[in-house]
This record gives sequence, C-alpha cells and structure tokens, in this order.
Amino acid sequence: MPLRRTPPSTSKQVASLLQVLESDANQSSAPPTDTDNESSNVNNRNRNRPRKRQYDDELASFMVEMRKSIGILTKQQDTIQESIKDIKKQNTDIKESMDFISKQYEDMKNKLAKMELDRKSHLAHIQSLEQKVENLERSQRQASIEIRNIPINKKESKQDLVQLVKKVGQSVNVCVEELQIRDVFRLKTKKRK
Repeated sequence: MPLRRTPPSTSKQVASLLQVLESDANQSSAPPTDTDNESSNVNNRNRNRPRKRQYDDELASFMVEMRKSIGILTKQQDTIQESIKDIKKQNTDIKESMDFISKQYEDMKNKLAKMELDRKSHLAHIQSLEQKVENLERSQRQASIEIRNIPINKKESKQDLVQLVKKVGQSVNVCVEELQIRDVFRLKTKKRK
C-alpha cells in the first residue's frame, strides 16, 4: 500500500491562516463594547468567585457524619481495649491460681501416696501381730481347760481351784495331777463386775 502525503501548503493557505490569527488578536486586545457582548455567545465570569459544586453540602455533611462515626468507633475501641486489659489480668490471676492449686494437688497426691504405703506396711504389721496372737492362743488352748457353771466361794484361793479341777477330773474319769496344772484362775463375769 502506497503512503499518502498531504500536499505541500500553498502560500494562499498560509496567508489566510495568518489573517485569521491577526483578527483574533485584534479582537482580544480591543476593549469589549456593549455590541460585542450582545453578539458574542461567550460569557465572561469572575474568576475570583468561589465555585459552588452541586454536592458540596452533601459532602460536608458526609464528612461530619464520618468524623462522628470515627469518634464513636474510637471510644468503643478504647473501651474494648480496657476490657481486653481486664480480661488479660483475670487470665493471669486465673493462671496463677491454677498453678497454686496444681502445686497443692501434687503435694496432696504425694502425701496420699506416702500414706498409702504407710497403710500397707501397717496392715502387714497388723497381720503379723494377729498371727502371733493366734499362735499364742493356740499354744495356750493346747494346755488350757475352761470349766463353766461352777459355783463361786467367797474366799477362794488358788489351792482351792486346783482341788476343784482335780475333783472335776475324777468325776469325768480323768486323772489330773497337780504337777500338770500350770495355772488356775477364774474369769471375770458380768455378774462379778
């Protein structure tokens, strides 16, 4: 595609363009007359007068509302910050309390474990003592005789009781020697107390 160029300007076109520019310059330098104002469609305005836009009042009221809203939000945020500080302090207090309670719990747990060990050792000791008592009672029963419902004499001595045991032995056809008797005594009864 061949390039197209604009034709070179002719001297007639340049001269007419210069005339138009000169006439515009003459009109702007000449003081305006009343006839020029009437015939001209261009309005002259005072550039020092502030422009009032259509939405200036709405924008100003919006800005005031925004400032109020930001102020309210700032106050709310301050109260929330205070609440957060209080909650943090409470959490710190709760943590300290929980640490203290946890320490006490561990101490109690250790004491309870020690008491449980002591209890087990005491139970073992009690069982051994019971076993010893039972063995003593068995050995005592092997050589003991309990006789019931024999009337009581007011002034009764050991020798009287030995003679009483011999008589009981004779009545059941058992020979009881005085050397076989280690000890003889009466048990206290409810009536004798």
